[in-house]
Amino acid sequence: CAPQQPRAWRGRPLASRPEQESGSSRSLVLSRCGNVCFLTAAEQHSGTMVKTWCSRPLHGCALTLAFLLTVWFPAAEAALSMTYEHNKQLAPEVTVYWSIVGDEILLALEAQATGWVGFGLAEVGGMKGADIVYFEAASNTLTDALAVSNGKPRVDECSQDWTLRASQLADSMISVEMSRKLDTADSEDRTFSLDGALPLQATHVIAAWGNEAKVSYHGMNRVKGAIRFHAG
Repeated sequence: CAPQQPRAWRGRPLASRPEQESGSSRSLVLSRCGNVCFLTAAEQHSGTMVKTWCSRPLHGCALTLAFLLTVWFPAAEAALSMTYEHNKQLAPEVTVYWSIVGDEILLALEAQATGWVGFGLAEVGGMKGADIVYFEAASNTLTDALAVSNGKPRVDECSQDWTLRASQLADSMISVEMSRKLDTADSEDRTFSLDGALPLQATHVIAAWGNEAKVSYHGMNRVKGAIRFHAG
């Protein structure tokens, strides 16, 4: 019998992986006739079909598909350059990673945004008075700042204490890695104080993100929370 495509796929490619470097893309379509699967694969270059082939009938659709997707579409490499000891998802759109090494904190942010992401140590969870660092992907710059009001943070006038270690913008996700002294002795910075366990209080934090090239009003793209940076 002629292979009939299952309702879930409706003849569309099951998956595809664009290859930015070569301008080509690959797609797979799996169809079925009874208990027999038929795999059709195609490769395009600059929108023109250059290669198409179809396998012999394949038995065991689920196992076949799992194997082919593993080979054809390898898992993406981790965006961060190192493994961090701790992490916390503040919102579905933003995750914080950190490790404390000696008198320094190594901190990373991942945010579903294409423009910028900001992170701050807050007084009680609000923006005013928060010690903020923000990253702008277009210029690949990291800025140490202070929120003197509920508006755009002011650049730290004392010193720039955060060091940019690595950054990446891929698949609408910003990944930025940085480091700083736990205590900078800067009057416009907050200290990463001991907060490991009760009765010590967790550190209040805030974060915001956006798709604009420069830091701007975040709207609903904001979150607040609490982190125990010194938790063992």
